Order: sequence, then structure tokens, then C-alpha cells
Amino acid sequence: MPRIPLIIKHEDMPAERQHFYDRIVLNRGRVAGPFQVLLNSPDVAVRVANVGASLLYDSVLAPAVKTLTWLIAAREYDCDYEWATCVPHAQKAGVQDALINAIWDRKPLVGLTAEQELLVDFCHQLLRGNHHVSEPSYRAAVEHFGVAATVQVAATIGYFVMLAFLLNAFEVDPQPGESELPL
Repeated sequence: MPRIPLIIKHEDMPAERQHFYDRIVLNRGRVAGPFQVLLNSPDVAVRVANVGASLLYDSVLAPAVKTLTWLIAAREYDCDYEWATCVPHAQKAGVQDALINAIWDRKPLVGLTAEQELLVDFCHQLLRGNHHVSEPSYRAAVEHFGVAATVQVAATIGYFVMLAFLLNAFEVDPQPGESELPL
């Protein structure tokens, strides 16, 4: 049970603030999960939605790279809502079920492609330990993905960590039967 009132319907907001709700729906088709929390602070919700729209929908990252980044961040912060949201997208992008399961089970990630190894290493360095990326890992990421894509990987991790903190702090979990949850 969420800890705060969730903004689920247009009418859950005062009339003078309903335009914020409408702007979220415009980007995502509906208001779900993190934005049901964020709309308690509507100006922040819209700003976060704009950043998310860029990283989720207008990214230069290949779908498999983008969704693997999502999975790594979601699992690192034990965010069930994000995990439930990300798995179908990752599967659709071609991320193997064995890799998805290994991330979920926190087992060694074996059989990775060179690109996946590079991405996992970069993400884990940001998410663990001192939260910095070593010079060799940074150079490898920029050489392989390019500067813009490397920036987007790091920004995507930051976006998912922020949403995980919100969802976990206010105990928002996916509802049974929900599929294709928007972030």
C-alpha cells in the first residue's frame, strides 16, 4: 500500500493544477507509478517527465543497450515497479531471458557480448563502490558508444535511480495484471 495519496485520475488534482496531469498524459499516454507520486509536486513531475521522455523515447541508444541499462539500475535498487516495467521492453529489444534472470537473481553474468560486458561494467561502476567510472572503462565506453550515447547511459542510470528512490520510498509496487507500465 503506497504511503501517500496517489494521483490516479484527473479529478484527483485541484482544477488549477490539472494541466500538469494533462502534460504527463501527453508524454506517456497515462499517469502511472512514479508520476502518481510525483504529481503531489506537479512542477517537479513535469520536469522529470520531460527528462524521462528524452531518455526513454528519444535516446540515441540502441534498444537492447537502453533496456539493459534500465534492468541493471532497477535491480541494483530493488525497485519492483521498475523491474516489472523494464523486463517486457528488454525482452522485446532482444535481451536474452538468461541474462535478465541472472540480473534478477544477482548471479554472475556469463556469456555476455563484448558490448554487454562494457555496458555492465560501466553501469556497475557508477552504481556501486565509489560511484565513479575508471579511466579505462570510460575510454572503452566512449570509444564503443560515442560521447553522446555514453552521456545518455549515465543519465539513464541517474533517471532510473531517482525513480527507484521515489517508488521505494513511497512503496509503490506494480498492481497485479498491469502490463506495459510507463515510466
